[in-house]
Amino acid sequence: MQYFTQNPVSEEAKFNAIGKVTADYAQFFGELGMKNLDIPDRVGAGGAERLFAQLTPEDVVFYQYPSYYGLSLAKETIIVDELVKKGVKIVVLVHDAYTLTYELEENNQEIALLNRADAIILHGPKMQAVMEEKGLTTPSVVQGPFGYRLTDDEIAGIDHKVTEKTTAWETLYTGNLGKAWFAIDYEAQTHMILYGPLPKWAEGQEKPFKGNLDYRGKVAPEELPVSDFKGFGLVWDGTHDPDYRKKSRYTAYNMPLKVSNYLAHELPLVVWSKSAIAEFVLENKIGLALDDLNEVDAALADISAEDYNQMVENMQTIGASIRDGQTIKNAVVRALEVLSGTKKIFYTQVEIKTDELGFSALSKATADSSKIYEKSGLLDTIYQNYEELLK
Repeated sequence: MQYFTQNPVSEEAKFNAIGKVTADYAQFFGELGMKNLDIPDRVGAGGAERLFAQLTPEDVVFYQYPSYYGLSLAKETIIVDELVKKGVKIVVLVHDAYTLTYELEENNQEIALLNRADAIILHGPKMQAVMEEKGLTTPSVVQGPFGYRLTDDEIAGIDHKVTEKTTAWETLYTGNLGKAWFAIDYEAQTHMILYGPLPKWAEGQEKPFKGNLDYRGKVAPEELPVSDFKGFGLVWDGTHDPDYRKKSRYTAYNMPLKVSNYLAHELPLVVWSKSAIAEFVLENKIGLALDDLNEVDAALADISAEDYNQMVENMQTIGASIRDGQTIKNAVVRALEVLSGTKKIFYTQVEIKTDELGFSALSKATADSSKIYEKSGLLDTIYQNYEELLK
């Protein structure tokens, strides 16, 4: 049997990536036939033993890491200790890698913790490479952009195409504004609309962001006005400020959930040229990759209505797959491939083309004809559910 862990989130987290990805992945894992292991916000050794009492060595647990209760690894260690004791196979799905975001002594402990797992799911090849440089030895697979569910109303409302370019393009930034370090030195004329919880330094200010940065408040993910936005979704943490430069480099390795938000809504992107998502954006012709955000005026000025509409069209297949959670579902199969020791687990009547991010270019058709020949049990369960879902 396969299980996944899910941590409760605070009310504040419901307005940012933590709450969204937790809820969406519970749905995606459930669609694959997995059972939920709810992890309370406080777990001691005795509590973990009771929580995992039903597990057997034949089980696989997909552990969503980290728990987001501070930077201490104590809770994660208690959970992993108990899973190891039960003899289950552990697949760690890494949402955030503190090893790459903070310069802490605990970073070495994080790598040691991950090395106790049987397989790891990471964001992409760049994260995979740097984690291995830092000592990760557990076999890993990549998922690419996170899956991101939309409501029926959001999907029905997707409408980005324009008949003509009548005004300058705008950009939209959603998510944790505590990471919007570009605001420190943003000098461009391009109008940028921002949504998300304010960072501590901006609380109480009448106008927390200056110039052409237009803050619109904090709303739940499903209420963000992304579906019919005529412009570009911005994915950017960088800045020239030396105090923030080390923190902002994390975007070179990770796949922020705002990427998936824009992809699911089929909204073209503006990204940093050194980011983990940049090559994917350029290869699929779904946006722009810039070295400096203050280059955005000139870059957007060159985009005609026809250029923009073509980017929107290029987004359609990608958007459907992101909404279906296909990237994580494919990563689950590749992780089970690692556990089973097989190299080729399923066959299809159509060719599966997967780029280096692990993103399948063919959407629903690939799963419809999948057949499992090499393994029963775990893999059969997943694909039977997957095929039923995508009929």
